[in-house]
Amino acid sequence: MLNISTIDYYLTAEHSDEQLWGSVKPLLFVRVVTDDGVEGWGEVFFRPEHKDHVLAYAEGLAQQALEKRTMSPQSFVADVARFSADDTDFHWRCVASGLEVALWDLWGKLLDQPVYQLLGVTSAPTIPLYANLWTHRELTIDELVDECLRLQGDGFNAFKVYPRRFADRGESVQVIAELRAALGAEAKLMLDLSVGDDLRDILKLGTGVVPYAPHWFEEPWSGDDPEVLAHIRSKTGLRIVTGEKHCGMQHFQRILDADAADVLNPDIVGCGGILETLSLAKLAENCSRTISPHCWNSMTVAFMSMLHVCAAVPSSEYAEYFPAHDQWSRTFSRIDASIDGGVATLGNMPGLGVWIDREKLCDFSTRIAIN
Repeated sequence: MLNISTIDYYLTAEHSDEQLWGSVKPLLFVRVVTDDGVEGWGEVFFRPEHKDHVLAYAEGLAQQALEKRTMSPQSFVADVARFSADDTDFHWRCVASGLEVALWDLWGKLLDQPVYQLLGVTSAPTIPLYANLWTHRELTIDELVDECLRLQGDGFNAFKVYPRRFADRGESVQVIAELRAALGAEAKLMLDLSVGDDLRDILKLGTGVVPYAPHWFEEPWSGDDPEVLAHIRSKTGLRIVTGEKHCGMQHFQRILDADAADVLNPDIVGCGGILETLSLAKLAENCSRTISPHCWNSMTVAFMSMLHVCAAVPSSEYAEYFPAHDQWSRTFSRIDASIDGGVATLGNMPGLGVWIDREKLCDFSTRIAIN
């Protein structure tokens, strides 16, 4: 068991740089320190518009954890339900995820083992990555194609793109056609719809891209409506992905019972943490489905926790990678993983394999100490 003496949070400002493909949203890190001075790092997934809600939960849960003081990742997960009357609240689960991941980091450091070994993986694993091409910038189709070709030259062959970012449905289909022509038949094209609101339009887009063999069709509709997702899946024949904004075994069981998805993409620092993601992966596997974790977070703590989980889950397809976020994340961190040719290989550093330079992190973040 770990004796906890300090918990603090670091909220970064949004980062934008003309040299980056896209801006980096605000991030929330959590540091948990033991009586012996060993520190573990976690991260909390949140959307910027929910910042105040999440920070209020973060302070409350950290105070409760400090009152308990002695815990392990497993005992913390057991306590989370006691700490909250509603553990299906996604924002609450995001905060709980960050603390649980930090405890895994600590646990690995105290036992001198990387987290993947604690999860039963004996040798340094390799995990396939897809490159996420999200950007707030206004793009032309040629710019998107050129960036995918550049990444393909670096060894990536799986790409997530956002066809509804373009002017209309016709152009959305055109961009997929041009990407397929440029990248070749073997490239994996993941299409993210970011939750549609016009079913007829989504169905037209889905049937329109079928000739270009997308690897999956992500969030064409809200996961709160599994029957609509199942309808889209049936009418288009495309592989449906959902789960990044949801938590709770009951929600994902509803998705699977409705035959509404082929791939679940829970965010590890959003759905409850490492143990919860492993349980969701098992649930998916029992229904002959796969997982591919979501990670719109830093390419440090959240990214590494995702890699450790993917290493331990046979049914995992890909890990999510943001090249622009990685470039920025290295200004204040190092990770014990090599990324080469669209594949990440984990090292043997204890814990998550993340080193954070707190002084540099504080240059562009606000520290929130919990007493």
